[in-house]
Amino acid sequence: MIINEHPGLEQTRKITIFSEMSLIQSPFFFKFLIAPFMDFNYVRKIGRRMSWIIPTGIVSSVLFWYLGFSIEDLIREGNGFQLSLVMFVICLFIAV
Repeated sequence: MIINEHPGLEQTRKITIFSEMSLIQSPFFFKFLIAPFMDFNYVRKIGRRMSWIIPTGIVSSVLFWYLGFSIEDLIREGNGFQLSLVMFVICLFIAV
């Protein structure tokens, strides 16, 4: 209601949502920090590669499952921060 009366507030809201969504790309920068930790800590029985592929696949699958049920509500309510946070974590696990 207030946004319709003041067009400047609508523009500010769009910029805020855009800036929150731009955080989604930052996990690819964290990849270089996480990679040595993932290579050092592994389960010998399944090997280095599978030691991080299996857990990241499980976590990203659970997050996609959660997002599948809640994305419409998040968008409808305009909860950009929670949506950005979930997408950030998904991208973090996919980037690794």
